[in-house]
Amino acid sequence: DRHGALMAKIEQIRDHVLTTPALTASFTGAGSVGDRAAAELASWRTAMRADSSAPTTGLEQFARREEPRREGLASQMQVAYCAQVAPAPRYEDERSVAITLGAHLMTFDYMYPEVRFTGNAYGTWFSYDPLGGALSLGSYRDPHVARTLDVFLAAAKYARDARWSQADIDRAIIATARRDHAPVRPRPATGQALQRHLLGITDEERERRFAKLKALTPNVVQEALVNVLEAALPTEQVCVVSSREKLEGASVALGAERRLSVEDISRS
Repeated sequence: DRHGALMAKIEQIRDHVLTTPALTASFTGAGSVGDRAAAELASWRTAMRADSSAPTTGLEQFARREEPRREGLASQMQVAYCAQVAPAPRYEDERSVAITLGAHLMTFDYMYPEVRFTGNAYGTWFSYDPLGGALSLGSYRDPHVARTLDVFLAAAKYARDARWSQADIDRAIIATARRDHAPVRPRPATGQALQRHLLGITDEERERRFAKLKALTPNVVQEALVNVLEAALPTEQVCVVSSREKLEGASVALGAERRLSVEDISRS
């Protein structure tokens, strides 16, 4: 019934992609093959339109929500999938490196003990995306809803009361740096190079962040993390997928101000 509107959106994406400003390529391989790839891409550009403004008209943008939103999506299941998203400083912010390390500490020092080990959820995370400017807290295959959401909300208090030593920070530095400086195979290397090029992330900037990471101290990490969490978590952008019984029970436990707006997951 809705294929016409869907196809119109797909055609908008196609028209946007098939313009010369939209084409940026990254290649990893032998020089001779690279020369052939460059020649082929050059022929593609010749056949593509140069106008980049018209095809993007009408494409929807996702707006940041400031007001609280607490959604419960009901389905037939015995466990819950809980998520909370909050705004956070972006990559270029000076606090970004400290928050990256703080997210690692919060995952293993707070979320795992509280949500996985004590709460018996199958998995949990405390994730920071500096490129998207967002913190996300989550659990999956979780027997609890209200308890887990309370753990999310109490993350700021835990960060404020934490007594991390320099040894804790040093271990987290090794774990955090390993992600960005690990050996990489050609396929992910090609994608990483393209992403960094499009975002303007230079090798010099990466080295600057690495030096900042190695110099972090407990006070710097804690101050950055607490400031962000205290400002962000009360916005409560929450979504939980579980059974209607669990969602409605959690709404009662959470109270009137934090109750979930429950609706069934539609099959349409």
